[in-house]
Amino acid sequence: MRIDWQDKPHQGAWQLTLDADQLHLTHTHPAAQPEAYVLDIGVASIARRWFKHEPPSALEVEYAIEEIENKLETWRHLAGHVQPLYTQDSAVRDIASLAAVPLHPETVLGRDVLEHTFGRLVAVIQGRPASVEGLPADRLFAARLLILREFMHHMQCESITIAG
Repeated sequence: MRIDWQDKPHQGAWQLTLDADQLHLTHTHPAAQPEAYVLDIGVASIARRWFKHEPPSALEVEYAIEEIENKLETWRHLAGHVQPLYTQDSAVRDIASLAAVPLHPETVLGRDVLEHTFGRLVAVIQGRPASVEGLPADRLFAARLLILREFMHHMQCESITIAG
């Protein structure tokens, strides 16, 4: 079944896009015009600002988490509940694939699976070879996974549906 978040009959929906320098959210609701939100939390900007190693060190990740949490916490009080959450971001689809989620035209990535995948990244950061975990060891992957994890946690999103 194809989910069209532009035309949900009874509820609003949120679309997430992660780009190099910003996180974009669009809230659609059948009774109102779409609302666009931009947060200054970007994949490349987080990687550039905090991650000096590949994979990043535990301390680098902690600093990045602190920045992301601070920005999300301020915004969370304005946005409220961000569900249902959708994306067309192919990099989020790649995360789902690395998390061993079966890919479909509409793939659902649960927060618990995302947390488990983040735990695998933590194991790589602590010295386990990335090839053993089947994860990229690069800064951009770490930043993308971290931003998505923190977003879903702080916005209390149980899952994200990946379209495409």
